[in-house]
Amino acid sequence: MKQEAPVFSGVLVKEGSGFFKRWQTRFFTLSAGGELRYFASEGDTRPKGSIGIGGGLRDAAGDAKRPHRFDVIGADGRVLRLAARTAADKEAWCAQIVAAEQAQAAEQAAEQAAEQAAEQA
Repeated sequence: MKQEAPVFSGVLVKEGSGFFKRWQTRFFTLSAGGELRYFASEGDTRPKGSIGIGGGLRDAAGDAKRPHRFDVIGADGRVLRLAARTAADKEAWCAQIVAAEQAQAAEQAAEQAAEQAAEQA
């Protein structure tokens, strides 16, 4: 996935992938192309990881320990378990991720239509 300037960024808490699955604060960026990247801190230039969005969101509001939790499902099926600090932050992130997914789907549809038109010409 090509690196693009972020359209949205901020701090979220991410569940780790290790055996103990500790929750860690990370700085996240979302690109218009649909890449969600996370860094140890805001000033870092090398991401600790990334996921291509496209699989949707899952609300995990029933989590008593993390009431502003949500899951991002990647295009490859991977799941990032995330939590925002406030309900407003959660809503903002979810809205931005949905908008990026919709833009990505529209772009793919336009590319397919252009390919079909070129084949018919």
